Amino acid sequence: MNRNKYLFPALLALFWVVTLVIVYPVGNFPLDDDWQYGRPVWAMISEGHYASTDSYSPILIVQAFWGLLFCLPFGFSFTALRISTLVLSLFGVILFYYLLLRLSKNQKMSFLGALLLAANPLYIILSCTFMTDIPFLALAMLSVYFFFKAIDSDKTWPVVLATFFSMLAVLIRQFGVVIPLAYAVVMMFKNKPKISKGIVYFIPAAITAITLEAGLLWLKYIGAELKPYRNVPISDFLKKPIAMFTHSIDWGSHIFTYSGFFLLPLLAYVTWGVVRPMSKRRKIVMASFIVVLSPAIILCCLKVFSGNIISTYGVGPRTLRGFDDIVYPNPDFPVMFLILLQLIAFCGAVMFLINMGKLMMDIIEAYMHKSFSKAMYKQIYILLFMLGYAILIFIPDFFFDRYLLVFMPLTTILLLANMDENTEIKKRLYTYCLAATLLMGFLSSAMVHDYFAWNRARWEATDYLVDGGPNISENKIDGGYEFNGRKLDREFPWNPRSSAKRSWWDVDDDEYVVAFNNFKGYTIIKQMPYQNFIPFETKNIYILHRLPQPKAKP
Repeated sequence: MNRNKYLFPALLALFWVVTLVIVYPVGNFPLDDDWQYGRPVWAMISEGHYASTDSYSPILIVQAFWGLLFCLPFGFSFTALRISTLVLSLFGVILFYYLLLRLSKNQKMSFLGALLLAANPLYIILSCTFMTDIPFLALAMLSVYFFFKAIDSDKTWPVVLATFFSMLAVLIRQFGVVIPLAYAVVMMFKNKPKISKGIVYFIPAAITAITLEAGLLWLKYIGAELKPYRNVPISDFLKKPIAMFTHSIDWGSHIFTYSGFFLLPLLAYVTWGVVRPMSKRRKIVMASFIVVLSPAIILCCLKVFSGNIISTYGVGPRTLRGFDDIVYPNPDFPVMFLILLQLIAFCGAVMFLINMGKLMMDIIEAYMHKSFSKAMYKQIYILLFMLGYAILIFIPDFFFDRYLLVFMPLTTILLLANMDENTEIKKRLYTYCLAATLLMGFLSSAMVHDYFAWNRARWEATDYLVDGGPNISENKIDGGYEFNGRKLDREFPWNPRSSAKRSWWDVDDDEYVVAFNNFKGYTIIKQMPYQNFIPFETKNIYILHRLPQPKAKP
């Protein structure tokens, strides 16, 4: 194993560099919620204090100070914030390789698992933003790495380090509380101590929870109290048990389909080895389990990739007007291709369920025979992590597909936990799986490139209106969600959709609109071309001006 000690990490770094060359994530502008998450950093740079006055739900503190480090040399910019996330994303991929290697002792399979994470379009696009997903995932994986050491050895120092990183993770996203809580439960299950002695395993969870509460109190003390998403507290959602149940079915199916689709190369490699040695009784149980869940999976596959980040028309939120008018009559992908994606998602979901079902049966059998391996305790820990995280995202009445990114590396851990350095690698199948992963990575990079291309064109359009010839007031422009909200020196009120003809995102006056397409009541005054990769063609972002309204007859 020492002969190629640095080969696979170097290949992962090379793949990541090539990915970024294709994406070309250049441009000092916010993407998605960057304008909100960058506000505390801007306030610390420009005004010398931490400030947060926007409506969002992640606690963000650690990420804000991390971004500050990258802004200190040259001042605040969204480019610096993007670089801060890209550093963590590369670190996260290489860390994940070593985490898998520690677990499986198999370099090639660990490389495939880490490459699947790097090739995931969710991972690529979120790495090029200042969203919370990548920083949280990197710190969560660090915490998991040391909790694995603690499960193996029962030593104190890995628990201390794991707790420290879970504290950092929970100060980016509150969901981090499940990381040490899962450890406490699995250690109680493993060692079966008396209650008085078992309390010690809950100390990391208690410290993490106290850290979260201290962070929330600090924000409140400095006047930057955390606001719930859309100003709706979690307590309101807890009063809707039926809605929570339907969420668990719907969004739980998304976990199967997304994980199945994006982990398909790995699932294709391991599933046959899982099914072949199964007894006839187990196969019948497995088939029955899948049949029961198949209606929910089929319904989910029919609307797969209709989320906030990934849609059937590309990658990235379409935060400009006119998108619906241009894509639905003229979709970028032919219908047959979309059907193929749905079939792939269904096959991947079935393989996902087969592997998870096999794991659950193994755990039950090990419990009956009191014969748990070290790997199985780690698998139970990851299952508890996944379950706790899923419950937290099922509670609210809103859902974003980027929340599903966490499940993919966790599932990879479960799939590779029982491998070792002596596991036979089927070279031809491994080559096919590796090729499929690389193809997914390059296609994902091309789609993220397209997201950046039209965003650059959008910001060129708004710069033209504000600083170019027309010198239009920003208050008279609907430049999309990020433009309307990005002004760090003032607040916009949350503006619910008051009219189907106007954007819902913080518009003062939409005399001028930057859009994907022209629509009734406006005329095109300028267009900004950009190069699309999928399909390979030149497209345009349009600057529209509202036509004079006819005077009402007396």
